[in-house]
Amino acid sequence: MAFQYLDCRPAVLGADLLTLSAHKIYGPKGIGLLYAGKNAVRLAPLVFGGGQEFGLRSGTENVAGAVGFAAAADIAAGIREKEARRVKALRDRLWRGIRKGIPGVRLNSPLRGVLPNIMNVSFPGLPAEEAAMRLDLLGVAVGTGSACASRSQRPSHVLRAIRLSAERMRGSVRLSLGRRTDAKEVDAALVRIRELKRIRSKKRK
Repeated sequence: MAFQYLDCRPAVLGADLLTLSAHKIYGPKGIGLLYAGKNAVRLAPLVFGGGQEFGLRSGTENVAGAVGFAAAADIAAGIREKEARRVKALRDRLWRGIRKGIPGVRLNSPLRGVLPNIMNVSFPGLPAEEAAMRLDLLGVAVGTGSACASRSQRPSHVLRAIRLSAERMRGSVRLSLGRRTDAKEVDAALVRIRELKRIRSKKRK
């Protein structure tokens, strides 16, 4: 999703290898991009056959997906700076509302030097899975980890690396905003998220 908010040209990043997924930038699912610089590692094919994709991935190319990916990338690049500022303002608004409405809530991710559309917070005294379930019933979707690790019950390796306490890791959830998120949705989500304060109070009685 970094492509939506950062200049991901390999020359800018100093990258030898770069992968992008179309669905992360509102493009079609099932199509991605692998950039390999001239001095990158030697790539070996995983699929053999007709020799498509320079012999690295045989099989009929997903032309419709590639065209959709290109269109999505063009749109994302055209609105990148404006969208990054807009989404950051909404994320900061969301955090201020959560901090004001729920005593003891902790921010686990910095607000600067990171992607502007996500943040990770901990609700002490309320396990992340329960918080996610309660919020889902109220119409707010949050994550308790990355989608690619959704079956894992272990705390995020990132949270462990920044040495969060066990309690903070157990209560951590990820909130994400996107291109369709607006201030009205943020304020509506805040009303529902603040319900966690009441739920947590009942659990302590």
